[in-house]
Amino acid sequence: MMSSMVVMLVLQLMAGLLLGFVFFVGLWLTVQRMPGAKRPALLFVSSVVVRMAVVLAGIWYLAGRDPLAIAACLAGFAAARLLVTRGVAADDGMFGRRSVR
Repeated sequence: MMSSMVVMLVLQLMAGLLLGFVFFVGLWLTVQRMPGAKRPALLFVSSVVVRMAVVLAGIWYLAGRDPLAIAACLAGFAAARLLVTRGVAADDGMFGRRSVR
């Protein structure tokens, strides 16, 4: 019983990590496209709405009402933030592009 709970928490942590990557890489891509966009405000707002909807729906679907599962998803999300920001701050930037400084 206890081992299955640990496995579920690890899976929810990994799912939160994936959701975080989707959110923060989407943010990075949005910021990269904004200088050339005809309507940068519309691009930014629509990106925020889509990214938030994906993350909130994912956490709601994966964790339900279990506070421990929500915490695991959020821990994965926070870890993704650290990994993505370090990837963007690297010399080559994320995906091999030069990062904005």
